[in-house]
Amino acid sequence: MRALVREGLEAGALGYSSGPIYEPGRHAGTDELVDLAFELAPFGGLYATHMRDEGTGLLDSVREAIEIGERAAVSVQISHHKASGRDAWGRVRESIRVIDAARARGVDVHTDQYPNTE
Repeated sequence: MRALVREGLEAGALGYSSGPIYEPGRHAGTDELVDLAFELAPFGGLYATHMRDEGTGLLDSVREAIEIGERAAVSVQISHHKASGRDAWGRVRESIRVIDAARARGVDVHTDQYPNTE
């Protein structure tokens, strides 16, 4: 997998995107995602993710995305940052604090967000 990521970067890709919330990506562990992200650093590549859990596990998922970028020393883009499901409503306030704390440590982490009524 690392060779495929490197090949893509050499061909002009800007980074790689993961989807641990989806099949088959949900079977990838954090260490595997970090290993792939290490390939990005020499190219200034971006790690983008559809996080593992946007519901009650939102905070752990945000932390995991940040950990991947921090360990591999690459930028992180969290796609469609939201708290899905009534049980998770309000957790975005907490997850934004986690993101802000990572930025304060020097992690280059960004997110996009849209309203969600699920």
